[in-house]
Amino acid sequence: MRMALSILTLCLLLLACTDRDAAPPPPLAPLLPIASDAELNGRLPGTWIFERDLRVIHFRSVTTVASNGSYVSQITVTKSNSTPDTLSLQGTWQVKDGFLVDTITNDSDKTVRLPYTKSERILRADERELVVDTPSKVFRREAR
Repeated sequence: MRMALSILTLCLLLLACTDRDAAPPPPLAPLLPIASDAELNGRLPGTWIFERDLRVIHFRSVTTVASNGSYVSQITVTKSNSTPDTLSLQGTWQVKDGFLVDTITNDSDKTVRLPYTKSERILRADERELVVDTPSKVFRREAR
């Protein structure tokens, strides 16, 4: 009981010490109004790069999408002071009802049950960026 009270007190103290005068983050401005599924599917072919740096991990995926929506992806995870780990995926990307539907059909990690499907709402898209509703997940088209 005493430990729970200490934790509660610490949480309240941290909440009270937050910077109340800090400006809220600016809202994401749409690049283009969300287009029809057919238009968005037409924007998928090409090579897309997603990178994220966390404190001790760098994550990079390079995904090449064909005109029929099939893709190959190389994912590299580099932990500080270690050799990078690489993962290979194959599958399909398809836009349906404003969501990017990713069906993974082949994974170099043989412990993964396939096929595996996930979907993420598309927030905005143009010829250079594809932004989905996952925190900080922005795919950028590789320069041609």
